[in-house]
Amino acid sequence: MSDCSLLTLILAAGKGTRMRSSLPKVLHPIGGRPMIHYILETASALQPEKVALVVSDSQESVVHSAQEMVPELIPVIQEQQLGTAHAVLSARSFIKNFKGIILILFGDTPLVRHETLLEVLDRFKNPSRPAAVILGMQLDDPKMYGRIVTSHNNQVEAIIEHREANEEIKKIKLCNAGVMALDGNYAVQLLEKITPQISNQERYLTDIVAIARSEALKVEVVIAQDPSEFEGINTRKDLAEIEAKIQNRWRAGALEKGVTMIAPETVFLSYDTQISSDVTIHPYVNVGPKTIIEENVTIRSFTDIEGSHIKKGVTIGPFARLRPTTILEEGVKIGNFVEVKNSTLGIKAKANHLTYIGDAIIGEKTNIGAGTITCNYDGFSKWKTHIGNYVSIGANSSLVAPLKIGDHAYIGAGSTITKDVASESLAVARAQVKEIEKGALALQKRKSTQTHKKDVT
Repeated sequence: MSDCSLLTLILAAGKGTRMRSSLPKVLHPIGGRPMIHYILETASALQPEKVALVVSDSQESVVHSAQEMVPELIPVIQEQQLGTAHAVLSARSFIKNFKGIILILFGDTPLVRHETLLEVLDRFKNPSRPAAVILGMQLDDPKMYGRIVTSHNNQVEAIIEHREANEEIKKIKLCNAGVMALDGNYAVQLLEKITPQISNQERYLTDIVAIARSEALKVEVVIAQDPSEFEGINTRKDLAEIEAKIQNRWRAGALEKGVTMIAPETVFLSYDTQISSDVTIHPYVNVGPKTIIEENVTIRSFTDIEGSHIKKGVTIGPFARLRPTTILEEGVKIGNFVEVKNSTLGIKAKANHLTYIGDAIIGEKTNIGAGTITCNYDGFSKWKTHIGNYVSIGANSSLVAPLKIGDHAYIGAGSTITKDVASESLAVARAQVKEIEKGALALQKRKSTQTHKKDVT
């Protein structure tokens, strides 16, 4: 019986010079996380026996990021970048005795779907198991893609790179998508027969097809339904285009689940965003990572949310900011120009305008007046503010933490509160008003005299 165990090999050693960045290409973020995490997640969903990542010797940061996603990942160093076949052979010690399926993927193709890869792997379940399976795509405009040459019985005979193709080959619409799976029984012996190109001394993985056919081994092609899955990223322009496509994928999923987006193209989600049905999102909203949005929430324009849990019936915005570890209980209202960080607001609590709430726990049905600030940082440490249930905080109040305000307490407008306030108490802490009769006239006269002296001078 054929061995269908799986080893996934992800190639990510490219320098990415066209990105013009000190950050390795595969660590550039898409939708809130490094692009390489997408293909790692897709590969992990296939439940491989091993996952190996080919990187250059200067890419420790890539390995560290990848192992955050897949702790058991095996790093493989490609000391010189001499082509894709050379990259695969860098993992020779891991693949030489592996008799299952070796799936080769690229770290800069984040749109590849799990279901598409399953179609490739399914070909190895046939009794007449192929030595290799190529993933292809039909393109009306093949551009610079390599062409897949097939025989009359749909056997793959060769992959011809665009620059080496004659005019007849260039008419072929079936193109190489980049994904390849090899039978481990043949992989190393075929790879070692690939010769370097005269022009640049690189060894191309695509040459394995012609070598396999010369030895009468079977090579098959799976034609992908959606060619956009295999678009790679080489430039900032590519990065922006892939971001747009992945956002459209997520928006479509949210709309399918019953989310209303008034202008979907202006709403930006993250890879792990959880949104329930009957949520309404107005234009120009950004939802960052680690965010959960429950049913019947309304998010108004120009709101930025990250790392927050928003429960049922909450209203947010416009121009609001929710920062990590914020929890809004059911029915909370967060209005315009309100920022909340690392805080919990209880059921039906309100902060309708011009407020900063940081490191606070606020009880149910408490009202935070306009201009209120929790003064949570003393230059060294962050301190907590605890506000009870049914509390009214007057406008333009400063709450200096650490601080506790009991249930049903009232804080007078314009107060600076530096001590705990007991339940049902009224606290007012304002500077006294000093009124000087006719003082305004005296001030105006003094200003007029000073101006006259300047003019004379």
